Amino acid sequence: MKNISLIIIIILLTITSFSQTKEEIKMITKDYDVEYLNLLSTKFSKENKENKEYAIKMAKINNWPIIIKTKTSLSELMEVVDGKPIYIETKNIDAAEATRANTLHNNGLL
Repeated sequence: MKNISLIIIIILLTITSFSQTKEEIKMITKDYDVEYLNLLSTKFSKENKENKEYAIKMAKINNWPIIIKTKTSLSELMEVVDGKPIYIETKNIDAAEATRANTLHNNGLL
């Protein structure tokens, strides 16, 4: 138990020792147009949400799957372009299951 506590303390000290100070963060971000970046973020979030809603609507009409799960990959319908469904695919299902990260997904254990 003492060894685990020591390892955790060392890890935490290492993580904090390599982080940036508040002054460094200010220096790095001083030329950022934060207002514009926030506008872009809002715009892209809205577009993505609208695209996804439209894709789900089209999937119901055309009987397209919204999620396709195979043994090694997971694909999710994201948008429709020129009448064709566009899926985002991840191929790290084995890694997600090995680390139990899949329990954090929708309908997972949590």
